[in-house]
Amino acid sequence: MRVGIAGCGLIGGSLALALRGSHDVRAFDPAGTGDIAGTARLEDLLGADIVVVATPLSQVVPTLRTLAAHANGVVLMDVGSLKRDVTRQTHRV
Repeated sequence: MRVGIAGCGLIGGSLALALRGSHDVRAFDPAGTGDIAGTARLEDLLGADIVVVATPLSQVVPTLRTLAAHANGVVLMDVGSLKRDVTRQTHRV
């Protein structure tokens, strides 16, 4: 399975490290803190089967919007702890 991860902090980075042994993992980390096969643009993650958004909460909705605008059959999910803003926005996509 091809997995894209947007954000490689504690959660995204841990997920990427755990999955990279058994899956093709690509990551986008604007902070540049990860040791994962990186990509230059967020949209490059859309070649994956699933993209996990693991950004800070303030960036979850903008990141999902950017990805959803170009997504074609890609499963998008987030690991943010607060869902109010995410559910409000995803019902509009």
